[in-house]
Amino acid sequence: MDRVRRRLLLLLGLLVLVAGARAATAPAQVPLPTVTPTPTATPTPTATPAPTATPAPPPAPLLPPATELLLPELASDAFTSPRLLLRWRGRGPDDSRAEAFFVDVRALGLRAATDWRTLVAGSPARSTTFTGEPGVAYVVRARTRAVGADAFGPLTSATVLVPLDERSRAVKRSRGWRKQRRPGAWNGATAAATSSRATAKLRFTKRRVRVIARRFPSAGRLAVTLDGRRSVVSLAGPLGERQVAFDSGPLRRGTHRLTLRPAGGRVEIDAIAPG
Repeated sequence: MDRVRRRLLLLLGLLVLVAGARAATAPAQVPLPTVTPTPTATPTPTATPAPTATPAPPPAPLLPPATELLLPELASDAFTSPRLLLRWRGRGPDDSRAEAFFVDVRALGLRAATDWRTLVAGSPARSTTFTGEPGVAYVVRARTRAVGADAFGPLTSATVLVPLDERSRAVKRSRGWRKQRRPGAWNGATAAATSSRATAKLRFTKRRVRVIARRFPSAGRLAVTLDGRRSVVSLAGPLGERQVAFDSGPLRRGTHRLTLRPAGGRVEIDAIAPG
């Protein structure tokens, strides 16, 4: 019995040794790593920055308003006598801001500050009457200020020339002219030639001269001699009082001589404007 037990024990030992040898020689089973899926990152949308509002530039300060003078260059273009209605206003959009005006006048050619004559001094008036001297040109200047302001705007100036009446002492008329009353004429009358030998002469030193006449369909022609140069102008045309029939344009310095005479047909001269 003991012998059988010893054999069994020996057999078990051999089995254990064999099993241990096999386990030693068998390759070790390396566990495979578990692959954990990496989550795909969802792209975060980039916020578009809102455009930065550019601040509006501050409004430009309003300048004092400018003035506009409503005057003709030649008084006879708008009036029938040396008594002139001078008018003015704010220039363009400045007119609505113009509150008070300062207007003064002086004869062209004068230079002294004391030669200015004030017509309107800080008044809202937009017109005034002024009587000029025949044969004299005047400079009118004006400026205005805005409502509630103290400073006046820039000066604006214009020139208006008052013509000589054909009956002026400066105009030397011969026989052969007759006064013709005309409501629309300069000073209410013209000089109508009744003779082909009638003449009207003027000596002057200004740099320009214009002859103002009455036009009508059956009017004749007027001969104009200036510094020895003769030209003939027709007065026929649509009926119109105080029309410029002759304009010398710029003249040289010095004394000039003008002679008017009819050159055929009925002729009526109204005024002469040297200057």
